[in-house]
This record gives sequence, structure tokens and C-alpha cells, in this order.
Amino acid sequence: MKHAVLLVVVLLSACAAGGPRYVEHSGGAPSVPDQQSKLIVFRQSSTPQYSVREARLQLDRAGVGSVLPAGFRVFDIAPGSHTIVVDMWDAPGRCELTFEITGGTTQYFEVAPRIASWLSAAPMMAAPPIPAGSLVGAALMLIGMAAESAGKACGGAFSVVPIDNEAALLKLAQVRLSQ
Repeated sequence: MKHAVLLVVVLLSACAAGGPRYVEHSGGAPSVPDQQSKLIVFRQSSTPQYSVREARLQLDRAGVGSVLPAGFRVFDIAPGSHTIVVDMWDAPGRCELTFEITGGTTQYFEVAPRIASWLSAAPMMAAPPIPAGSLVGAALMLIGMAAESAGKACGGAFSVVPIDNEAALLKLAQVRLSQ
């Protein structure tokens, strides 16, 4: 039993971000030149939902990596209008947000699991506990998640929302760079 608990701890910790902490990475308040903007995307690990999964990121329709549980990513971008998308590669739906950013500023976005997506997978529990039931359960889960996300700008496994600077800096104290 002791070894099983240790194995679970090792596996779960392997899925969290392992780079430097935000305060070590940023060296304090970041200075951003007027002709540039900074985007910081982070994810806390305060929920077990999707705690071993990465959230894929797109910025202006280009893949830019992912953010791990308890992780953050930093992007230098031009001032103006941008679109950020977050999803999970094997789950239906995605969360898309368009935002405006001015030069010389930093904007923070938090990625978090969507409870509605997780709840929409509940019909899979009705599948019988037999090998064929696993396939039926997986199909029910995907159908439920797809139906829940259909037609929404922010569907899928994760949400992405803007966070004000003060609240973001408090939350960032607990995260590490996603690599």
C-alpha cells in the first residue's frame, strides 16, 4: 500500500509544471516597452479535475504549447486585438476569447477546468461494467461533452478568462513555468 501511494504521488507530480516559480522567472514587476505587450497565461492546481492533463494553447490561430497544472506561460505580443484558444486534444469543444491589449502593458489569463464539461460526461457511468461497456461509456462521454460544448464560444474541457493584475499576482505565486 505504501508503494502504491508513492507511485500515485510521483505520477501526479510529474504532470505539474516544473520550471522556475513565477517570482523567480519574472524578477519582480515586468517592464514592458510601449511597442510591445506581455501576455501571461497560468493554471492553478486547486482542483483534481483534469489534474494530470495539459491544456493546449493557441494564440492568433497558431499553436504555442500548453499550460500544465500549477504552471504558467509568458508571451511577448504586439499591441492590438488577439485571440486565445484553450482545449484538450482528446475532448470535444474549446474555449476561445478575443481580447484587446495596449502597448506597454501585461495582461493575465487564467485557464481552469470547466465543471460543466466534466458533468456532461456523467452518462458514461450508465455503461455496463463489461469490455463492450467501456466503448459504450467512452462514446457516451464524448457525445455528452460535444453536446454540452456545441455552439459555445467557451466550451470544452477548459475555460480561459482575464484576471486583474492584483488577483493574478497572488495566484502566480503558487505556479511554475510550463516547459
